[in-house]
Amino acid sequence: MTETTQPFGGEHDPGPDPDPGASPAIRSVERALRLLVVAAEAADGIGLVDASRAVQLAPSTVTRILRTLEASGFVQRRDDGNYEAGAEIIRLGALHSAESPLHRIAQPYLDQLALSTGESSYLAVPLDNHWATYVRMAPSSHAVRHVSWLGRRIPLDGSAVGAALAGRVGADGAAVVHAGVEPGTTAIAVPVHAGSSSATITSAAITSAINVVGPSYRIDADAAALIARHARATAAAIEQAIRGR
Repeated sequence: MTETTQPFGGEHDPGPDPDPGASPAIRSVERALRLLVVAAEAADGIGLVDASRAVQLAPSTVTRILRTLEASGFVQRRDDGNYEAGAEIIRLGALHSAESPLHRIAQPYLDQLALSTGESSYLAVPLDNHWATYVRMAPSSHAVRHVSWLGRRIPLDGSAVGAALAGRVGADGAAVVHAGVEPGTTAIAVPVHAGSSSATITSAAITSAINVVGPSYRIDADAAALIARHARATAAAIEQAIRGR
């Protein structure tokens, strides 16, 4: 693991230029931020012509900025050619949405899960069709542990989180993946379903996943089965708490 306490394997009015005397570098940043806001606020994305008009910049300039933002994941181009908020914006929003009921409710359950399993426990939410991110976590008490992945992007392909979010779990209700994202680690993930008091869990959508991660040398088959049981109980408790709000 790379991060441990010890080494282990609508049209937007841009308004006046905030600083017309700024250096070219600062002005470039200002223009990029204005475009980012325009793209993020457009319900159906925004095309090049409308974006140029909204921020009062030449189409060639807007094209260069949008391509840079796209390469960095801050905007993404839709099939219709319009630009919209990208995975990085969604990730940052998810990470800092402290008022989300799910996020507030989940933390004490994650804390208990980390105590019960001895391994770091995370709440993951999807960003798009390719990535998820950790928005809450509780660290393991072990000296060698998986930590500091809060806010990191997690690939859906090949990860326990991706399998759980897609509902691809085993008979025990969990997805177990060895060395999926990092060498030497084992991850056990379970889905968390949305729903109200009138919705059944089987019919409710999967909105997030609980993921428990630790060094593979500490998680054999018996340990993985025990962690899966604890993780399922944690997910069920969170689901019940959400439905009871």
